Amino acid sequence: MIITSIIIYKLCARRMRSVCIFIASFVLFTSIAILLEKEPVQKGDMGLSMHQFCQKYGYPIEEETVTTEDGYILTMHRIKCSLNRTGCHEKRPAVLLLHGLLASSADFVSARNQSLAFQLVDKGYDVWLGNNRGNTYSRNHIMLDPNEDKSFWNFSFHETGMYDLPAMIDHIIQKSQVSKVTFIGISQGCTSYMVLSSLKPEYNEKILLANLVAPVTTFYPTKSIVLKILTFFNFIVKRFLYFYGHFELFGEQQIETKLFRYLCIGPHKVANYICLEQILTYAGGFSDQRNYDLFPFHLSVSPAGASTKQVMHIIQNRISGQFAQYDHSDQNPQKLTAPIYNVSRITTPVAVYFGKSDIFVSVEGLHEQLKSIPNVVLRYKVPYERFNHMDFIYAKDLNRLVNNKIMETIDIYNN
Repeated sequence: MIITSIIIYKLCARRMRSVCIFIASFVLFTSIAILLEKEPVQKGDMGLSMHQFCQKYGYPIEEETVTTEDGYILTMHRIKCSLNRTGCHEKRPAVLLLHGLLASSADFVSARNQSLAFQLVDKGYDVWLGNNRGNTYSRNHIMLDPNEDKSFWNFSFHETGMYDLPAMIDHIIQKSQVSKVTFIGISQGCTSYMVLSSLKPEYNEKILLANLVAPVTTFYPTKSIVLKILTFFNFIVKRFLYFYGHFELFGEQQIETKLFRYLCIGPHKVANYICLEQILTYAGGFSDQRNYDLFPFHLSVSPAGASTKQVMHIIQNRISGQFAQYDHSDQNPQKLTAPIYNVSRITTPVAVYFGKSDIFVSVEGLHEQLKSIPNVVLRYKVPYERFNHMDFIYAKDLNRLVNNKIMETIDIYNN
């Protein structure tokens, strides 16, 4: 493996040198870790299920299923109140939190005492955690088998916005007996919301306030090494994945997920360190605010799976620099241009939270995008210059830098 690292470096073209250094060094240090057989640090909450984790920290959760218009069966987690609180059966204002790409509802609880979901519950909200189609908790369909039918995976973030999100919102309104829901999305959860509000503007009347955290819509230019690599090899990546029938990415039982977890939270201490430092910091969007204590649980339930088409849609938007629908030009002999999402139809009050150093969000692109949204009530730049994409989940000072502002804004609209 060490020899492989040297060969990788030697074969690299100059413009790809930094990427190859990353790959070669990862292979090298992981080889050393495996050879030395270092024992890892204590794994804390690793291996706990969502129910066990929330119960341990005093917040029992319930599961409810929702069926979308196109037949996907989604799991939603609901937290009405903590174990030490009364009034659990009283009517409370409802909040829906929606995760990003390759993630799940676990994103909003894994920070323990700094978890946004837990703090909202303590402040008197009826908290719902969504799970989009294809992730660990939503791999079900009324007819299709995700393990056998490739058509199950024929969706991008367009479908999560058009079908998943409205099904969740309608379910919450009916179960919580409220007329409007407060929405909080992170990363691609924001993308789904903007798709919904653009194409089904009637849902603007069902949202009290939309909180868009690290919103990903246009992708050019971004600092992400991963997106740069995927964009550069776009045609090859797409053909390779589809040729081998790889329509699901990082599913619970897939080899790439097992390898990722083995390296990051497996039995080799040095491999753990290199994985967390190189993959998660440089490719995943972490700064020096990352809290290592949270990784054992979160990485045992994440990544939670997605479709190949979701990633292809992201790449298309990065290449075009537009927030557009999926381009099926390879299946369309007329080569029609993919329609642009009309974000001017988003009339709900919108609060935006972003980090200056976010590798997945173009601050300039976001600024231009917000000019088209008529009712932006807050543009909040996190007061920490190095704040990155995944810091919105893992940061040591998450409450002070982000959560307190989100809850303050939500309280204004719910009182």
